[in-house]
Amino acid sequence: MPMSSSSRAVVLRLVCNLQSLKQVEQALASVTKQSLFSDPLIASKLIVFSALSSLGSLFFAQSIFEQTPGDNTFICNTMMRAYSRSAFPVRAIAIYNRMLSSGLECDKFSYNFVLKACGRMLWCGKDDVSGGEMRVSRKVGEVHCRVFVVGLDSDLHIQNSLLHMYSECGLMGSARWLFDEMTDRTVASWNIMILAFDQVGDFAAADELLDLMPRKNVVSWNTLIARTHGNVELGELSFRQLAKLGTLRDGDYVLLSNMYADAGRWDAVERLRDEMGSGKVLRRPGASNIALE
Repeated sequence: MPMSSSSRAVVLRLVCNLQSLKQVEQALASVTKQSLFSDPLIASKLIVFSALSSLGSLFFAQSIFEQTPGDNTFICNTMMRAYSRSAFPVRAIAIYNRMLSSGLECDKFSYNFVLKACGRMLWCGKDDVSGGEMRVSRKVGEVHCRVFVVGLDSDLHIQNSLLHMYSECGLMGSARWLFDEMTDRTVASWNIMILAFDQVGDFAAADELLDLMPRKNVVSWNTLIARTHGNVELGELSFRQLAKLGTLRDGDYVLLSNMYADAGRWDAVERLRDEMGSGKVLRRPGASNIALE
């Protein structure tokens, strides 16, 4: 029996005002009873709340997702987004693979989310995206090829995601090639490369890019001040630039103070200590290493 528009409107009103998992369960009962999982608007409202809301549940989202036709890019992207920041990023990659195999169109968000999932895999200490058959680095290269084929290779967000992932995989040659091929670069693009070269110890390449960078920001200068290797003048330059940006923190004072101490400039050390004691120095918020369940 065809469902009336008024019945659909009632269910739609339910899913548009979700505020708890209890309400999701109630709405889900109505959706199931009236076979509305194929309705993209209703299904997307349920999945967005369940997958992305702090009051939701990825378990609920997955159970709903499994009952949809799987032919909606937005819904698939929502699930990929949720899994890419969860403890199960490989599931985001699996959804992406299923989109490709089914012929469902991927958009720029799809590619960004699968690249984010690849990064999350490495963060979780995993390097296998397909049952031992494919490493993260190979998947990143595959995504890059696909992006090129569909004409999204000039999208800045995707390019920056690829830069970051090539760097995370240790493929600095690929990262530098992509960076050099970019016709437009954001501050983020430059910082990704500078930080990447800095982290692998290629300080000459990092410094070369820092010199070429047209507009440096706090990340750029923090990178430099963190490893000036006894070069007090360079440390002072970074310190002054951070001061101009209004982003000096207590850690920056400590780094420069240590450089002064190594150089035997104790008067400068005392001056910095006086400035820190003035109460005008911003402190970085504390962090905990305790893992939350």
